[in-house]
Amino acid sequence: MKLSAASRRKRSALETAARELRAAQGSDRDEILAARRALRQAEKFYDRAVARAQHDLHIARAPSPIAAYGSRLILYDDRLSTPARTFALVPSVRAEVTDRTGDPSSVELVVEGPDWRELVTGPKRDEQILRQLAEAVDQAARQVDAVSTARQPETEFAEGRLAAARVERLGIAEAKPLLDRLAQLNDEGERVLDMAPGITTGHDGVLVVTDRRLLFVGLRHTLLIPYDRVLHVAARGKLLGARLIVSTPSQTHVVGGLAPRHAQEIAELVRTRIGAGSLVT
Repeated sequence: MKLSAASRRKRSALETAARELRAAQGSDRDEILAARRALRQAEKFYDRAVARAQHDLHIARAPSPIAAYGSRLILYDDRLSTPARTFALVPSVRAEVTDRTGDPSSVELVVEGPDWRELVTGPKRDEQILRQLAEAVDQAARQVDAVSTARQPETEFAEGRLAAARVERLGIAEAKPLLDRLAQLNDEGERVLDMAPGITTGHDGVLVVTDRRLLFVGLRHTLLIPYDRVLHVAARGKLLGARLIVSTPSQTHVVGGLAPRHAQEIAELVRTRIGAGSLVT
């Protein structure tokens, strides 16, 4: 069974919650609260992971300053900045110093890109400074592709970490409503014993074993199966994910997308609740 990206996100978050729920048995009277607490902790963890990845990406993308003429023109290894605009450096960018200002006491730095042109005028005494800046612009433009190539691995690594953290964070946000729905369905005094993310009849959700019944809780689909209605239960499949098959007098329900070992554990747990003598596997 091929899972969608949304299913994989929710699965990861729900498995985090399920581990905490199982650990809470016998020590926490509200297992759903334990699962919610696990999601809150995971949420905070991935919030921090997103913040760290964003910071690292900012550092990876940050340009290195090369030269400047005050704040009127700042040259970086991949861009030019003026008080009004920032221009990306490309190999075709050129710069030159001229004295065609009509004023013998001043000189002009002209920087031209594919579709832009910037002029910086300075006093004649700054001519050498401006010429050095023009040479630096030409050299940086020639090297900008190499700079971009050298920066790419670190940038892609940071982008990958950020994307992964955001995916996990989104999975938690998608899983929380399922726990809220489970809390609404849970009867007073009913204890949740185990749960696992799964899929049934095309609906994504969570399979839940309580001390009274078996549930499948989705946002648009719900199954409630009391143990006195269960005739047979079995876990089937290994390579492509396991299925829990639950037979009742009126229907057979199949929940897929389960981890094989966990499916077996849930099947055994259901058997202990309904009595081994009534089972055929």
